[in-house]
Amino acid sequence: CDVPGGRGPPTVTAEVGGAGLGDGFARIGQPLTVTVVAEDNDEVTFRGLQVNEGEGYAEVTLDGSGSFALTPAAETILRFRASARDRNGNATYRDFLVRTVRPSD
Repeated sequence: CDVPGGRGPPTVTAEVGGAGLGDGFARIGQPLTVTVVAEDNDEVTFRGLQVNEGEGYAEVTLDGSGSFALTPAAETILRFRASARDRNGNATYRDFLVRTVRPSD
């Protein structure tokens, strides 16, 4: 939404990368990096990420570039919730999944 004065919520996306990511799957024991990207027509004041590895969502700390690194330890579906908020309190959330599998030899 491109409303003057920041009346619309920010947009938020997440970029997932890592050497173990391929064919739509992440490999157990190989690091993943999730970067939260947020844009607003005013000012984004908060970017956040929650991770659910099967025990419920937990807030994680993003580094200065908005990234978080983790190494999957088990075959599972990792659930992520990226969020962003602007200085007017408008918020946006995006949920996405990454399935982890055993590495092939």
